[in-house]
Amino acid sequence: MFCLPNEQGQCLVEVVFIALFGAIVTVFLLAVTGPATGNVFSNIVTTL
Repeated sequence: MFCLPNEQGQCLVEVVFIALFGAIVTVFLLAVTGPATGNVFSNIVTTL
C-alpha cells in the first residue's frame, strides 16, 4: 500500500477499516451458510 510519510496514521486507519470490513463479511457469510455447511458434513459422517 502506498503511504506518504506524513500520512502514516491515515494509512493505518484505512488498513484497519479494510481488515474490519473483511472480518464482518466473513462472519456474515459464515452465519448465512453455516447451517447448510454443517448439514453437508453431518450427512457425510452419517454415511460413513
